[in-house]
Amino acid sequence: MGFRYNISGLFTKLTSYLCLMEENGHCMTEIYTDTKGEENCKVVRPWLRGNHLYSWFFTVDKRPRHWNDYPVADYQYRNETIVSLLLLGLNNCWNVC
Repeated sequence: MGFRYNISGLFTKLTSYLCLMEENGHCMTEIYTDTKGEENCKVVRPWLRGNHLYSWFFTVDKRPRHWNDYPVADYQYRNETIVSLLLLGLNNCWNVC
């Protein structure tokens, strides 16, 4: 499994969760921040072999801007796209990204 992402803004973060949905299961969490206009790619691999049920989800958080935050030139407007995310289907791990 994989995904491509582009994050803009100093105050925006994308969090990826991959959770094992079984008894005593746990989650793998990764946090991504500003990509400076570049599209990045990430491959996520389940950590157990065999058939297991996983849940994969994302959150986007944007910290409010304070009056004393620097730099002023990087202000983000309310109607501006802050994250674009493209989920890639199951595939050979070497060919996803």
